[in-house]
Amino acid sequence: MLVALRAAAAADDPNDLTRIVEELAMDWIGDRAFLRFHDSDDGTLWSAVDDKYEVDATRGLAGAALLGRELVTAPRAEQDPAYAACVDDPRGAGDERVAAMAVAAAAPDRSAHAVLIVIREAARERFDARARGRLTALGHGLSPILDRLALAAVLDAGATLEVGGEDSDPAYLYRAEALEAYRGGHSQGPVLRLASPWLGVVYRVVVGLVVATLAYLCLVDVGEYSSGPALVRLGGRTQITALTDASVVEVFVAPNDRVEAGQQLVRLHDVDDAADSERLEREFELQLRNLLRDPGDVAAQRAVTTLRAERERTAWRLREHLIRAPAAGVIRDVRARPGQALAAGEVLLTIASEQTQPHVLALLPGDDRPRIEVGMPLVFEIDGYRDADRALRVDHVYEDVVGPSEALRVLGPEVADDMSITGPVVLVRAALPSEDFESKAARFRYHDGMRGRAEIQVRTTSVLEALIPSLEEI
Repeated sequence: MLVALRAAAAADDPNDLTRIVEELAMDWIGDRAFLRFHDSDDGTLWSAVDDKYEVDATRGLAGAALLGRELVTAPRAEQDPAYAACVDDPRGAGDERVAAMAVAAAAPDRSAHAVLIVIREAARERFDARARGRLTALGHGLSPILDRLALAAVLDAGATLEVGGEDSDPAYLYRAEALEAYRGGHSQGPVLRLASPWLGVVYRVVVGLVVATLAYLCLVDVGEYSSGPALVRLGGRTQITALTDASVVEVFVAPNDRVEAGQQLVRLHDVDDAADSERLEREFELQLRNLLRDPGDVAAQRAVTTLRAERERTAWRLREHLIRAPAAGVIRDVRARPGQALAAGEVLLTIASEQTQPHVLALLPGDDRPRIEVGMPLVFEIDGYRDADRALRVDHVYEDVVGPSEALRVLGPEVADDMSITGPVVLVRAALPSEDFESKAARFRYHDGMRGRAEIQVRTTSVLEALIPSLEEI
C-alpha cells in the first residue's frame, strides 16, 4: 500500500491517480473500484477515465457518503434504498456488496474532493471491520494528494489571469510572486512524505532491547562472594620438634624413607649427659653394694635414693636428645642438619602416614561468618596454575572469628612468616578429592603449604540491586 500511495502522490494527472487508486483498492479490499471526483460548483460526480460518467452527486450510496463525509456500506446493493446502479456500479447486477468512502479535504472547510466506491461480488464476505479500516486508511491517505491536485488546479486557473485585475478576480487569492514562481515550473516537492518501513522495524527493535535490558536487570541474579587467601594442608602429618635447646649431632633418615615406630631419627648433642650417666651409674652401683653389706647404714640408704633420682633425670635428658619416630610413616620434610643449633620447639622433620588427607584451609573475612555454612561450594585457585581451579565443598567451619595472630598460630610457624592477614578472619576447611591436580595436560602433586585463593558465594542479588545498592532497602 505504501508503494502505491507514493506513486499516487507523485502523479499530477487525474487519470494516472485514478488508475493507481482503483488498482490498489481492488488488490487490497474488493473486486471492483471506482474513484469519482466531486465538482462542488455544479454538484456532480465525474470520472477521469470515463468521459460518459457524470451523475448527480446527491444520488446513490456515493451521494450518501458525500453528504455525511463518512463510510457507507450496503451488504446487498439492491436491498439498500439509497443504492443507484448508474451512480454506484453501472456494471453491477444488484446483488453485490458496496462500500463508498468520501475523501474530504484536509483543510478546515472539510469539502469533499471525491468518493471511492469499492464493490465485492455476492459470493464474498461482507465488509468487516478490517476491510472498513483499510478503506478508511486509503481515504485518509488520498486526502492530501487530492488537496494538492485541487491547489494545482486553482493555481493553473489563477496563472492564466492577468495580475492586477478586479478584487473579485481569483488571482488576488495569491501574491504575484507566488504566481510568477508557479509559472516558472519550480519543483514544489511532494506533499505527502511517508516514513520508511524500516523506521517501524528499528522502533520495535529498540523497544525490544529496552524491555530485554530491563528484564535482565530485574530478573537475572549475580553472586556476591567471600574470598581470601588459602593454602594446602596434607593431613596425617606429624611434625617432630626439639624439646630443649641443643645442637644436631647426626640425622639418621632422608626424605621419602619409610620408618617404623620407635626408629631413631635424629641425635642431638649429649656428650655431657652421657658422661654424667656413666658416673652416676658407677656411684649408684657402689652405694648399692654398701647398702647390701650393711642394710642399716642410713648414709648408704640416702645416697642410693639420691643417685637413683639423678640417674632417672639423666636418662630422661638422654632420651630427649635421641629423637625417635612416634609412629610408622614416610619421611617428607627433613629440616635438621648436623651441626645446626636448635631452640626448643623448632621443627626437625615431618612424618606422613601412608594415607594422607589433603585439604584446603581458607581464611575468609570474619564479617561473612554468619553466611558461611558446611556444604557450601568453594572454588580454590592455586597460585601459578590458573587453569587448575578446583570446585570443592566446605566440610568444616571454625566456630569463632579470630584475629590475625591467632590465625597464624593455627596455620603454624612454617607459613606465618610470609603470610599477611589484615582484620579478623574465619577459618574454613574443604577436602581435596585427590593428592594431585592437572594443569596444561600434566599432573602435579599437592605439597603442604601451597598457596592460592578461595571464594564462596554467600548470597545472590539482582543486577539492578548490585548496580544500585539502595534498592535493597525498598
